[in-house]
Amino acid sequence: MKIIDCHVHQSAPTDAKTAADWLERSGVYACHLFSQDPIGKEDGGRGAIENLADIARELPGRILPFAWIDPVHPEAAKIAEWAVRDCGMLGYKMIPTSWYPDDPRAKQIYAVAQELAVPIEFHSGILWLRGDTSKYNRPAGFEALWDFPGVRFSLAHIGWPWTDECIAVVQKFKVLNRNDPERDPFQANVDLTPGTPLVYRKDALAKCVACCGVDFMMFGSDSSIPRSTLPEGKWKRDVDLLREIGCTEEDIEKIFYGNAERFLQKSRLQKES
Repeated sequence: MKIIDCHVHQSAPTDAKTAADWLERSGVYACHLFSQDPIGKEDGGRGAIENLADIARELPGRILPFAWIDPVHPEAAKIAEWAVRDCGMLGYKMIPTSWYPDDPRAKQIYAVAQELAVPIEFHSGILWLRGDTSKYNRPAGFEALWDFPGVRFSLAHIGWPWTDECIAVVQKFKVLNRNDPERDPFQANVDLTPGTPLVYRKDALAKCVACCGVDFMMFGSDSSIPRSTLPEGKWKRDVDLLREIGCTEEDIEKIFYGNAERFLQKSRLQKES
């Protein structure tokens, strides 16, 4: 089975050889790889983005690069534009650590993403950092993307522990967008990256299938490169659980490959603009 892992972090500077070795050992064909954490960095993550760009150039189609953007940085919008235009980034990763999704600074990044026709992958749900940070990541906050109909986005971790809220947000975008020619029918997606403990996992997946549908779900592992955390056990477990809840092999192919590939393609709105 061909797999795209839509959620892999670059944990330290590395090279294409290390990334290629990780892919071979992981059982994954390709991955959306996020540049290193830019939060609090004076350069706003520019050096990390350049390192990721070097890796992606040597592994085209295998390492699918996403620039982690911190909208708090005073030059965040410029960095976001530079990352795509000059470094070949295919999208953005954003984690609300001290800002809400409707923060005007964040909306500047959404506007850049809409202009450049690239998607955004968000953290959603409890945030494993010290202090009171999870409040910024409630899934309902990402309704702010309604004002950016050309921006595809995903909500990671099924919003754990607010899984029902995450599913409801994606379902809302799905239902309201599908018959509106002014909107992208695939705008909102669920990133199935773990967060949900195993005791909740099967139920959360079943609710995603029932309410969002398999066309709006993407497998992610929250693995990392070069720190050798591998996704093999996670994807095998999820394949088994999805089969148990009645998913067909065609459904599974969408969740583990097709949807992540489509996520990077221009939407109808972007093609028309």
